[in-house]
Amino acid sequence: MDLRHARTFVAVVDHGTVSKAARFLRVAQPALSRHVAALEHELGVSLFDRVGRRLLLTSDGEQLVAECRSLLLHADAVGERAQLLRQGDVGVLKVAAAPQHIESVLSLFLHEYARAFPQVQVKVLEAAGRESLQMLERGEVHLTQTLLNVLEPDEPRFASRTLESVELLAACHPSLALGGPAATMEIGDLAQHPLLLLDPGFVFRRIFDAACRLAGLRPNIRLESRTPHTLLALAERGHGVAIIPSQLRTDRYELRIVGLTFRGRRLREPLAILWDKRRPLPRYATTFCEMLAAYMRKVFPITRPGAPAILPRRILETETQYTTLQKTFDEVSELAGRRQHRMIRLLSSLHQTDDEIVKKRLSDYDESVAAWNEKLIALFAKLTMHLSWSLTKQLEGEVHNRFVRIGSELNELVHARLRGDPVSRENVSRLFTSLNRLQGQIVKFNKVALKQIADRKENLYRPLEFGPTTLDSFPTWELFKALFKPRKERGNVF
Repeated sequence: MDLRHARTFVAVVDHGTVSKAARFLRVAQPALSRHVAALEHELGVSLFDRVGRRLLLTSDGEQLVAECRSLLLHADAVGERAQLLRQGDVGVLKVAAAPQHIESVLSLFLHEYARAFPQVQVKVLEAAGRESLQMLERGEVHLTQTLLNVLEPDEPRFASRTLESVELLAACHPSLALGGPAATMEIGDLAQHPLLLLDPGFVFRRIFDAACRLAGLRPNIRLESRTPHTLLALAERGHGVAIIPSQLRTDRYELRIVGLTFRGRRLREPLAILWDKRRPLPRYATTFCEMLAAYMRKVFPITRPGAPAILPRRILETETQYTTLQKTFDEVSELAGRRQHRMIRLLSSLHQTDDEIVKKRLSDYDESVAAWNEKLIALFAKLTMHLSWSLTKQLEGEVHNRFVRIGSELNELVHARLRGDPVSRENVSRLFTSLNRLQGQIVKFNKVALKQIADRKENLYRPLEFGPTTLDSFPTWELFKALFKPRKERGNVF
């Protein structure tokens, strides 16, 4: 079917006459009449009855006009889609990257890219070293991020865009005095330490091995892992020195970070993003490379050499946890008050004659119960984690279970009332009394819980009183840790 004929048919229907439709479509009237006739001939049915100067739809025409409208809408949608594709703003972009790069760079960068290309779906695949090149060669991804030296010299198949450089770092327990004040050390000085290394499948590991050969170092390998954070966790506990790239995030660990050098020069290797020369990249893919390079210039290096600065941040995180706990507690208290209020309104409606009022208030009460139960699960978990299990049991026994028991009795009275059975005033009065007692239990529990939350937050930053031998008795790092311990955990040291 010629879409021009269908468009002419719909225009005549919408405007009522051939002359008006011709002006709308900006075509000559005889040509428009030929389009209508050609469509009738193609379909084998008469579409219009000619009454004077007007054209009225036949019964067949009325059935076909909706189908023609749908056909034109689909045709327009295809055209618009093709236009967007030509502009490079719609599509799927598959990117392969190492796990540490995904965590430290792509996890934040993808939000920035999505704001520029909201119609592009980015699929990230985890791969390292040669594996990522093989995925690129097989056409499984459009782009792959890796270290530049993974490419052979004069590689004919792949093109690349150089990114920021990655430094080789050593991460260890803070008590291990590596690197001195400059926070750098010669790679040969690692000989006396057990090393925690990435798996040989990582390009970064092969770079470290090459540096060891240059320095004449035979590394004492304690563990090899494909998971970088396994190395950091073991280093934090004093099991060895982890050799890591500077693009790996370490701010969740208490570690001393030292830069590695060879003959006084920092050991570093440039990153790159690669693509297959034989496969033309859409505009949104080339822009991805440029935006990623600009973003990495702003944020690199992710980890820098130096002494740990994590403990104050952890204390702030703990304070934030208690603030969140208090906020959750306030929300539950508000929901408890709402639930109690709706129970009272429902009780008050039992002696009214209008069943619709009772049903409406029953629905409101059920909604408050659902909201209470949903928020209560989160509060139970946070109370147990940050305060005490006994406080959680107190909330469950003195507040929640009473709500359940009173609610069960209330439901029995309401359903009896809706069945037409009489409801005694004694039962209603007894439930009012139970609700008043429950209010007292809620107030009592609130005071206890909120006091515990406030005490925990206050203990986080209690000042220390220093004695005359404080600095002589404690190593600097142990003293630093003591500064940020809650008072109850310090004992009688000071």
